[in-house]
Amino acid sequence: MEPSDKASNSAQKTLHKTKFSIRFSIASILVFLLLFSIGIIISVNYYTMRNILVNSSQMLLKKSTNLMELKLFNFLMPLEDRSRISKQLLKQKIITAHDNKHMRKYLLNIIKDRSRIYSAYIGYSTGDFLIVEKDYETNTIHLKVIKHKHNAIQKDSILDDNGNIKSLKRITTVAYDPRVRPWYKDAAKNRAATWTAIYRFALTPSGKEIHGTSISTPIYDKNGKLHAVFAMDTTVTALSQFMTQIKPTPNTFLFIMDSNNKLLVPSDFKDRLCKQMVCHLETLTIPWVLHSLQVFKKTAGPIFSFHYRGSHYLASYRLIKHLFGTHCLVGIILPFKDIAGPLQLSILLSIAIALIVLIIILFFARILAGKISRPIAALANDAKAIAKLDFTTKDILPSRIKEVIKIRDAFEVMRRGLSAFGKYVPYDLVRNLIKSKEVAHVGGKSRELTIFFSDIEGFTTIAETMPPTELIKYLSEYFETMSKTVHQSEGTIDKYIGDAIMAFWGAPLKDNKQAMHACQAALNSLQKLKELNAQWARNGKPNMRIRIGINTANVVVGNVGAHDRLSYTALGDGVNLASRLESLNKLYGTTILVNESTYQLAKDKFAFRLIDCVAVRGKKEDSTVYELLETESSLKAHLAEYNKMFQQAFAAYQQADWNQAIILFQAIHKQFHKDNVAEIYVKRCQQLKSKQPANWRGVWEIKA
Repeated sequence: MEPSDKASNSAQKTLHKTKFSIRFSIASILVFLLLFSIGIIISVNYYTMRNILVNSSQMLLKKSTNLMELKLFNFLMPLEDRSRISKQLLKQKIITAHDNKHMRKYLLNIIKDRSRIYSAYIGYSTGDFLIVEKDYETNTIHLKVIKHKHNAIQKDSILDDNGNIKSLKRITTVAYDPRVRPWYKDAAKNRAATWTAIYRFALTPSGKEIHGTSISTPIYDKNGKLHAVFAMDTTVTALSQFMTQIKPTPNTFLFIMDSNNKLLVPSDFKDRLCKQMVCHLETLTIPWVLHSLQVFKKTAGPIFSFHYRGSHYLASYRLIKHLFGTHCLVGIILPFKDIAGPLQLSILLSIAIALIVLIIILFFARILAGKISRPIAALANDAKAIAKLDFTTKDILPSRIKEVIKIRDAFEVMRRGLSAFGKYVPYDLVRNLIKSKEVAHVGGKSRELTIFFSDIEGFTTIAETMPPTELIKYLSEYFETMSKTVHQSEGTIDKYIGDAIMAFWGAPLKDNKQAMHACQAALNSLQKLKELNAQWARNGKPNMRIRIGINTANVVVGNVGAHDRLSYTALGDGVNLASRLESLNKLYGTTILVNESTYQLAKDKFAFRLIDCVAVRGKKEDSTVYELLETESSLKAHLAEYNKMFQQAFAAYQQADWNQAIILFQAIHKQFHKDNVAEIYVKRCQQLKSKQPANWRGVWEIKA
């Protein structure tokens, strides 16, 4: 390791050992103790009160669940009792099952003054059916009789208050068989009074969609054969209305889920949740309710608390058998804040008071510490700016601390010295080296770079026409403009070689788009040069033209020189080839030439045309060369057609089919505004035709 590296590492280790002033240490300890004490008091108070609130809330939830279960039984049991009574009446033939007149009056008597009963009916083992039901919209009682002997013939009538037929609405054929309905099948299967799961009623007035549950009781003859099933319906509307009255808090969500995972919800959720207050579990749109169900299935606890997306909830579940199918699940979920809100508010108020006291103490401590630390912080910012090679003079903050004054004066001397030094070393190169966190020492590493060479055409002639002082100013304006263009495209200026510029992309910081950045820099350079030429023309100075070569290749990049004087540069065949490409522009009358590697990386973003396959002096491998077309090139509008014709002509040229190549290149020359590259190939093919080269392989050798 170099001595400078050891010193740098030692300095870094020293910096990591953070030091504090005695005043800062004492102030920090006092603030820490104050924060710790307040935190302990608030935490103990908060968690004690929180546990009390949770226990109280769970007790309230348990009472609400018991109340809901009690009200549910109070709501449904009268229907179940009526069903059992009706069974006995039918069994003892006090009510004649097949006497429609007698039967309809009995059914009317059941539903007439009982708001919770929507309909009462009987279905026979023969398929016949008789139902008396309410029509809430027209406030009438309907009688429907279905005879199933041949076709299911339905008679729909309206009854008066005494059970007499008031009017006959219609006689229709219906596809209805009571024996396949849930209420009939469940009663026959269980051989006892049975509550169905929630389902859609079939024979409703005007075909309106109504959901509910049914209590059905099988009736057997003296031989034990199923004779009929007596049933009554209650709607989810009636059920949901009593559920609304049980809610312990405004935001409580409660539901009853039947054995088919259908949910019955309170009536106040009708518009927000699901149609008819019934929806399937899978379509429930309240995520915290679904989450509570998942927690319940995992823990199987009747009452529990859970968190969902940062909010605290309490939940109570109870399984009730033989209701709404084989079973039903009663659930009550409420946000913890509904119950704990007022008490939590008092806790938060005490926390707020403690924080206000703490803030007041910290405020005065900050004022005192600020008077001491502000000049030091300004010096630290100064140091960061100097590390970034920003030498802008900052406002000097006054201080009475001797050490601060000494450091401030030392920084000012260092700023002036580095600013002068920066005139000789490119700031951007040093900034990039700092960003790459590399230590500057002799040596390099292999890396893929995109190398850029530009040269002024006919600079010697220009130099002869201008005095030296004007020439230096003229050339400096050019270098300043071109350097900014390279920097704006994230490139690094390597050096100025007379009137030439060498730059590269991909070091010291890696650049995944280095080829595209180099091509864009080349095009921007031409555009900026046009603006410069216009300015020079107004001042009576000569115009300038440049040629550019770009190559992407693996080269060695690093520091070259002695220990006390280094140059960050790139070396290798790839650098030489970029320089050769710049010179090749003279041969083909082009402005920007790139190698195959650069073309492959940038062809999707820029317009290129094939120029040649050449072997330059000093390289054994041949190189395919492309021209990067300028922004205003007229060829870009017909580039696809040009490239297709040129490829055909170039293929004939490489295959030594000179006559065909001459014809094709002449056609290109004629069609595309007397293209100079095509003209070069016509002359070259004529020359090669007259003197056939030995071992021709389609590569033009550049010997100069």
